[in-house]
Amino acid sequence: MRYEGEEVDSPVQDHEELRGNLIGILDALNRLLPTNIRTAVTEAGDLRQRDVPDYPLIALRELILNALMHRSYDITNAPVAINWFADHVEVASPGGPFGSVTRDNFDRRNDYRNPALAAALKQLGYVNRFGRGIRLVRSTLAGNGNPEAEFMIEAQYWSVRVRGVQ
Repeated sequence: MRYEGEEVDSPVQDHEELRGNLIGILDALNRLLPTNIRTAVTEAGDLRQRDVPDYPLIALRELILNALMHRSYDITNAPVAINWFADHVEVASPGGPFGSVTRDNFDRRNDYRNPALAAALKQLGYVNRFGRGIRLVRSTLAGNGNPEAEFMIEAQYWSVRVRGVQ
């Protein structure tokens, strides 16, 4: 969903429900994500300019792949949701921490609720399974000038809010 404002009660600008197999969904996301990122031209000094996207694609990619790979497919039919607001993007996924991962160590540990899915995504080149995704999100956001990602982690659900470049 893409909203005009900053809350879910804002008017909807655009929406698309992705259904089908995971590879088809990833292909659609590969097409949709870059078209939703806005890129400003800013002064970089010495007559130079640089492009600054409002959200770095690498960070969004990591968060969305994590949401799909680590979601719970057995306790709920709730979808992974990507909500794009005027000032932030939220990625939400059913399924909270799993195995050795907790609310306190999710950025340093990884465990696989769906090991076959994780192996398939690695084999297809979508993920590397090095356990560095959250750190990559944080460093990519910082390097682009975005505020830190805001993680909301519950027992059966997690979401993350990424704010645009100020």
